[in-house]
Amino acid sequence: MTAADASPRLIVVEDSELDYELLIAMLMREGLRPRAIRAEDEAGMRDAFAQGPVDAVITDHNLPRFDSFASLKVAKAVDPDIPVIVLTGKRDQQLSQQLMRSGAAQFLRKPILADELVREIGRFVKL
Repeated sequence: MTAADASPRLIVVEDSELDYELLIAMLMREGLRPRAIRAEDEAGMRDAFAQGPVDAVITDHNLPRFDSFASLKVAKAVDPDIPVIVLTGKRDQQLSQQLMRSGAAQFLRKPILADELVREIGRFVKL
């Protein structure tokens, strides 16, 4: 499968519908056709996982009721090998190290470039 015909199944943990739609549009402009489900909290993530196999989780770090550490905990409880990519606007090396030690596959700072995110997804998901 090439990036042009890739359809990774993603859970996107994001409280903003607009930010979710922008992320999906960005991935589509790069040739991905993600089958994505948006979740805002633990219950939403568990519901998304219950709908079938997931290739990766993309999570915003700082949500009002749920942060990336909580997303990591839920994802790793369901599938210890699932890649979790954390997005944040913070420029904090200590936070990056904490997230990686907690099981994040990658930590990307916003604003992210579409090709950068696609490249990271491709590292963990066969495209």
